[in-house]
Amino acid sequence: MSESYRPKPEASWNRTISRTELEKLKNNPLYEEPTGELKLGEISPSNPSKYGIYKDRHVIGRDEKINQGVYLGSGEREEIVVDDINSQAKESYDKIYSSLWQKIQNRQKEQEELGLSSNVKNGILSDVFELVMDQMRYDGDFVSVASKEFKNQKINLSYFIDNKKGVCRHQALMAGYLLERLKNEGYIDGDVSIDRNSVAGRGAHAWVRYKSATSGVTYIIDPAQNWAGRLDDAPGNWPYKRPED
Repeated sequence: MSESYRPKPEASWNRTISRTELEKLKNNPLYEEPTGELKLGEISPSNPSKYGIYKDRHVIGRDEKINQGVYLGSGEREEIVVDDINSQAKESYDKIYSSLWQKIQNRQKEQEELGLSSNVKNGILSDVFELVMDQMRYDGDFVSVASKEFKNQKINLSYFIDNKKGVCRHQALMAGYLLERLKNEGYIDGDVSIDRNSVAGRGAHAWVRYKSATSGVTYIIDPAQNWAGRLDDAPGNWPYKRPED
């Protein structure tokens, strides 16, 4: 065995939140268990997602729509709302999306000058990854304070976007939101998902999984681990593969 070989840690997978947190949610009168599929753009207690409704928003989980949902962490953490439509935070989302497009256009110009294809899809995942790395620095201390301040309260992801600080879940939600918006506007195809699991002794971790409908290739975007690329090329520092992969 090579000295550089590091076995991938064993992961405990869950699609949304831990069993303990789920049991707590089930006892919360503000939570409704899933009874049907979410229809795009229609979020209400009468139209729940496959992960249920919490405080009138669908719970963001694996292979679930991101925008207009709420992401719930395990333990005493903030309840992160992603909403660029029905919130006063729209300006923050539009601003970061505009920054992404500026980055895309700069890349296209460079590609044209080099005589390369300037197709918007070429390099777009790297554009998203680099923007999140640049615009949301990993800061556990900042998030710890925010989690206590907004304990058991909904807080818009725009708070972390505006402060340019967060941890893995905020970085993943930001990247996932941008990719989902690109998809909804017809610039990319495929499936965008916020994936997460936990490893004994290391805790829980979240990242973005994107599967291209054109090529069938699955990509990972993980700003917290400073890595983005094809799932099959992922380093051994975190187990990104799902049990069914």
